[in-house]
Amino acid sequence: MLHNNLFFYPSTAAPSYNQSINLKKHNPNMKQFNLIFIFFTYMLATPVVAFLNENFFQGKYTLKNDTLQMYTNNSNPQNYGIFTIDLGNDQKVVVPDLLYPVGNNRMGTRVLPVVDEDLDGSIAVDKLLNEIMYGNADAQKEIFSVILYNHPEIYASPFEKLNDALRTEMGITHAGAYIGGGRTRNAPVDYNDRMWEVAGYPAHIYAVSLKGENQEVINNNILVSLRILNGHNGGPVFPKDYKFDYFRTFNLKEVLDFYRAWIDPEFIRADVNQALGFPPNYPYIKLLKEHAGFKTYCNEHITIAINLGLNLVHTRQGYIDIWGEKVGSDLFKKAQTIFKEVTQKEAQAEAKIFNLMSEEEISQIEGKEIPFELLENFSRPLWKRRIGVAILPLYNNQKIENFSLALAWKPETTADIMADFIRLYANFTKVTVVRSSFAILSFAKEIYKRLGILPDEFNNLAMQFIEKMIKQDIRLQSSRPSAELNGFTVASLRPGHPVKKIFENKYFAALTKGFAPLLLGKSNLQAGIKSSQSAIKELKSQLALLEAKLGADESNKDLIKKIKELKEQIKDLQAAILVMNSQIKLIPPFEKMLGKIKLATPKLTHPKNILSNKSLSNQRKTAMMLKLNEDIPDVAKLSLDDLAWMSFAIDVHKKDGTLSLMDQARNIQPKVAFNLQFDKKTKYVQYYSPPSIIHKIALNLYRDKDADVIITALGTAFDQEEVEEKIDYDRQDDNIDELTQWLKRIGFRE
Repeated sequence: MLHNNLFFYPSTAAPSYNQSINLKKHNPNMKQFNLIFIFFTYMLATPVVAFLNENFFQGKYTLKNDTLQMYTNNSNPQNYGIFTIDLGNDQKVVVPDLLYPVGNNRMGTRVLPVVDEDLDGSIAVDKLLNEIMYGNADAQKEIFSVILYNHPEIYASPFEKLNDALRTEMGITHAGAYIGGGRTRNAPVDYNDRMWEVAGYPAHIYAVSLKGENQEVINNNILVSLRILNGHNGGPVFPKDYKFDYFRTFNLKEVLDFYRAWIDPEFIRADVNQALGFPPNYPYIKLLKEHAGFKTYCNEHITIAINLGLNLVHTRQGYIDIWGEKVGSDLFKKAQTIFKEVTQKEAQAEAKIFNLMSEEEISQIEGKEIPFELLENFSRPLWKRRIGVAILPLYNNQKIENFSLALAWKPETTADIMADFIRLYANFTKVTVVRSSFAILSFAKEIYKRLGILPDEFNNLAMQFIEKMIKQDIRLQSSRPSAELNGFTVASLRPGHPVKKIFENKYFAALTKGFAPLLLGKSNLQAGIKSSQSAIKELKSQLALLEAKLGADESNKDLIKKIKELKEQIKDLQAAILVMNSQIKLIPPFEKMLGKIKLATPKLTHPKNILSNKSLSNQRKTAMMLKLNEDIPDVAKLSLDDLAWMSFAIDVHKKDGTLSLMDQARNIQPKVAFNLQFDKKTKYVQYYSPPSIIHKIALNLYRDKDADVIITALGTAFDQEEVEEKIDYDRQDDNIDELTQWLKRIGFRE
């Protein structure tokens, strides 16, 4: 998603501002520091403050040396699941992005071996999930868990190539579900033949829990939703461009209508038909299966199943509560029939795979009933907690159309994805404020492609973020203790002290040098525009020739593919020209912004603005109320870097009038409304639910989720050939009992 090719990153362009002040010579030496990314998260309910930048293999198993070599380029187990950003000049930022809490204040990985097409191939996973979820490894109860396939083999990258290293996705590229017995469920339906296939592509495993509800009840209710959505109607239809696809179930009404259409082929959305120009009586299920705006990518499918399973109780009364007596009873009857058919097909297919019985015996297998007696214990679905029962049936309550209300988590906007990326991989306190600023500006082309927002408009908003970031960086650098000042800081000196002016001049000299690729880059940008225009001219000539050939053979698929690729290249170059033109126009206001910040520096370095634990303590309540995507485990334990980032986060979330800066970014609407895009043959997408969002929630890195929904990382499935047993395993050091008690506490009903 990130495009950094429009700016240059020479090693001298983004210096560290950690400067030593020599009071005698007034000529400070630049000091280079190894930048270590401090990763704060919670260990279940307890803050993790140690062992954060190294992996620990929890449990009975570990990876073989040759497997570690494949995944990390060395055999050190502490390096697994950790991503390293190379800043040049021996400076590195370490981001343990694929790790999760594994007990004893450690981040790490629980290795679980699996074998496909083997009846006992997933026994290690099944026993662990049964033990943690139900307190008995041999329980053999129904399992629902989310699985996220990831790329630990992509373990390092230069800063300017983070997009190629999949970091806008945290290295996580597919979401599915594991339901026990070696069976997975996915979109597309036949992904990995409904098995693991984790060789070279491991999968994290997560439990989804709801406060106050028994885990078995939640697992079964979500599983009913998933089996019907995945096994009926041929399953979800996967989009071609799944990384740039519409996410339409952004409120509870859309979720409920999606499900109703799935089980009732006669259900009609007259409003949608009218908006899209379809006949009034066109069935909604046909749109869901055939229309480009409603196809379902991997985590969208899993998200719908989870949101449905946390709201619709699969009992007759549960359906009546939502749709009323007549419609609810009819839909529940349909669901019972479909569930039995789906589970029968599942059982018959599995019997064939494992050669368990004869063809005649297989034909006699019957499907399962919805376990409604168990599910009657599900008394407080999300909608009752967030909307209430004042208006029943629920479907008559207009609140179900409120964005994300009663959903497990808010869908992300492009602004959220961008903010997550900056926070994890381009944090100004770790990579320097210059690199972080360029990273923000480099999103201009992608924002234009995804939302139709012109680069000029994007840059105006981006500059407001950058201004706030630079101001907090000034506070950070001036608050660092200096040996030359006998441990004092620049900010602690009295206003007007000559050292403050020295700091200011050196800081802005370095800043100007860092931003030189932009401030002095007009000629390079003009050359880039000219080069792109020439490339477009050449590509259009090639396109004309291919289209002429296609006229004589309209069935030539290879030709059609080449034409499409050329059109995309032309479109990309046209977007690049827009961006480069906007960067030329950005130069004067950017210079003006830097001048404005420089004038504010005496105030920013005033003793009252020094960064300290006390300086943020009065903002902690504010941050909590703002529901920032930030952990605040203990203000007293935050480092200066953390304090600076937190202060920046608070700044961009503070409301200026009715909206904060982040609100403005999130509220950007696509230039063309959804219903008009298809006639215009254009595509803009506002909402996403990428696979990485599950992992972020488990690590407390994404806080825009329902407070009662808890996602817990339990382990990672690897191919058995990559795994070996530990020779020094000690159950006393394992955190299985801790996880079991954790899920039990979540399900405790007060």
